[in-house]
Amino acid sequence: FCHTGERSCFSGDAGWGALFRRLSERIERAPEGSYTRELAASPRLLRGKLLEEAGELADAATPAEVTHEAADLLYFATVAMARAGVDPAKVLDLLDHRALIVSRRGASLPDQVR
Repeated sequence: FCHTGERSCFSGDAGWGALFRRLSERIERAPEGSYTRELAASPRLLRGKLLEEAGELADAATPAEVTHEAADLLYFATVAMARAGVDPAKVLDLLDHRALIVSRRGASLPDQVR
């Protein structure tokens, strides 16, 4: 963290927050036919892309594949967040909070994996 309270002392419009701001702007101002705007306008399309990319990330075998698929999934997740007005800082704060909670889940698996 930076002395200013920001996550980094290095300025510049980069990272997840910058992606969020760009996507939020595109959802509001992009011309008809914009893919980001189309995703935000169609919950069904966005859901399909999120499921597709999550599956591809789960199946990724190499570091390069994981990097590529994680980036794709984060893009679509960030579109969903921008559509709902949820800033990445809120997600990161929740993850930080969860890291402080001790839980024991054992070998539980989601029903769809069993």
